Amino acid sequence: LIGQMIRYKEIGVEVVITELDVDVSKVPGTDEEKQTKQEEIYKLVFEAAIESDACRSISAWDLSPLFLNGKPKQAFKTILNYISNLPDSSSTS
Repeated sequence: LIGQMIRYKEIGVEVVITELDVDVSKVPGTDEEKQTKQEEIYKLVFEAAIESDACRSISAWDLSPLFLNGKPKQAFKTILNYISNLPDSSSTS
């Protein structure tokens, strides 16, 4: 994924991810295994978007798949943790 985003950047195509939704309801496995797979996919997309420096934005159609009974799932926590640990681009020159 990151390689493809970089290729788009190299040819001047802007990457914008819209309506991101990782539905794992039909993935085989336990609920825990499905949530782990969902977490892996969201993390992969965010890492590729940020590390490629080719993606202008990511938007989600619906955040409810990232919550269970009103509480954030691990996928949501992983995304927030990843983003919060990025270097502050405003402090670099």
